[in-house]
Amino acid sequence: MGFMSLTKHGLGLVLLASVGALSVLYVSWKCTQKKEERKEKKGAKKDGKEKTPKLDDVATGDAITAKVDDSPVAFVAEPSCGPAAYLQRVQEERARLTGRCDDAEKYQCWNLSSDVLERVRSAVGQSILLTTNKKSTLATFEELCRVAMAPGGDNPYRPTMNDLAAFWDLVEKQVKNIDRLFDEVHRSVEQETA
Repeated sequence: MGFMSLTKHGLGLVLLASVGALSVLYVSWKCTQKKEERKEKKGAKKDGKEKTPKLDDVATGDAITAKVDDSPVAFVAEPSCGPAAYLQRVQEERARLTGRCDDAEKYQCWNLSSDVLERVRSAVGQSILLTTNKKSTLATFEELCRVAMAPGGDNPYRPTMNDLAAFWDLVEKQVKNIDRLFDEVHRSVEQETA
């Protein structure tokens, strides 16, 4: 066995030992947590006041939040993303892209090379297509949100929240692509004017 194979094998053992140590720490922490919970329950039963979540706590999620707050793992709560929240995000993205379009259109009056002007026109054109075209993914997503918000559950083709989330991912990819184009335009203009 050469030096490299020993080194790789040695690193593998070190990593394996590290993972093992972490799992032992986790198991011991979990055991102490369970012991503490048992002690609290015994103390509550002796007092006759067993702590059970109330209906109001469960409905608002306070009981769950209290449990999560006690855990050592940090959970990031996703902001509520209902159809109305998605519509708000669509409006914000549309306004932001329109502002970036207006900024980039000013470059067409400058004395820039044809390559840079072509990039400006491309970025502006794609942004305008996404924000104003009635057949764009942004407009389609907006319509899906409105259908999801409409009252009446008899529509078998009503989009679910999973549908909206997946479609929003598609819209976000297009918006990021346009943002990347605008960033390239700004870099090109800075390089040419510097």
